[in-house]
This record gives sequence, C-alpha cells and structure tokens, in this order.
Amino acid sequence: MSQGGCAPLVTGSAGFLGGLIAQALGAVGFDRGPATFRGDIGRVADILPADFRPHTIVHAAAITTQASEADPEAAFAINVQGTRALLAWAKSRPVPPRLVLLSSVGVFGGGAAAPDEHSRLAPASVYGTTKAMAEWAVLDAARRGEVDGVVLRLPICLLRTTRQGPPGAGFLSDLVDHARRGLPFTAPLAADVALPVASVRVAIALACRAALARD
Repeated sequence: MSQGGCAPLVTGSAGFLGGLIAQALGAVGFDRGPATFRGDIGRVADILPADFRPHTIVHAAAITTQASEADPEAAFAINVQGTRALLAWAKSRPVPPRLVLLSSVGVFGGGAAAPDEHSRLAPASVYGTTKAMAEWAVLDAARRGEVDGVVLRLPICLLRTTRQGPPGAGFLSDLVDHARRGLPFTAPLAADVALPVASVRVAIALACRAALARD
C-alpha cells in the first residue's frame, strides 16, 4: 500500500487550520509546502499514488481573502480549478470518499451575522465568489454520486495573533491580540456591526465532525 494507505487526506495541510485538522484526524497531508504529498492542488491526480484510497478528504487548500483580491486569477486557479481537480481524482476512486469542503461565510457577502442554510449567497469579494463556485462544484458532484460531498461554511476564526494587510476580517485577530496585551485598538467597522466568529478550537472540531459523520 502507498504511503498514507486509507488514512484521511487533508489538502492545505501546511496551512494553519489545515495542519491542525490533519493532526486531529491523524491524516496525511497534501500541500505546496511541507506535506506527505507535495505539489499544486491542480496536479493532484499526478501526485497522489494510484492505490491511495482515503475514506475522507478535508479540502482546506485555498488562497486567502487578501491574496485573492490581489490576484483573482490565482484565486480562481486554486479555489475553483483546484477543487475541480480534486473532485475528478476522487471520482476515480473505487469507493466515493467523503469530501468536506472548507468554505466560508464570505459566500454571503457580509450579510446576516448568523446566516443559515436558507440565506442567499451574495459574495462581495473574489474569495467569496470563488468559494461559492467551489461549493457548487462539490454539491453537484455529490448529486451525481461521485463523492459524499459536504460544504462547511466556517465563520471568521480568531487566531489571537496580529496580521499584516489592509482592514478586513483579519482585524478581529488584531483586536484580540491587542486586548490580551491591554493595548488600544480601533476597529474598521461601526460598533453595531455583528460578525460571525469562532475560536480555532471550534473550527477544528466542526471540520472533524463533518469529516467523521456519515449522515
């Protein structure tokens, strides 16, 4: 059996959340950075061994919000085409694996702070748009029985660390970091704006539950 055998697979495993999810699941990783299987997600079929048959895939590989705005072409290539490449590979497995796409509340475009299954998709960023497109790709593959597809729209994760870049969702991590150190901080949003947030621990638990559930 190839390295990894039938263990779960986590794409984007060199990233922050992807790495923690892979650790929690005891999964093998796929990433451009350090990982069991290393390479671009668009070439997943050329990199993963033919006899590798993971029962579960957590698809965390993606280009971030700010990077997506800076390079829309790269965002489409990774977030959309990368997802399609992974789906094509999963379709070739003898038994359709469970595939959990880590999506984002960004597909709602900053609407309700507590969106539900019936909330309208209205992405207002390149990142949100590409994530919405990836969602439809996964759900359509699930409809055809090619994967046991699940879309998990994660809220904003509080990382308790500072970030560099223009104001955006990442300012919440800056706010937490400043508060922990007793420093003043000016948020770029009005005081009455509500945002969906979660701790890293909760985000990891949600991803693991989606990966392991079978209903």
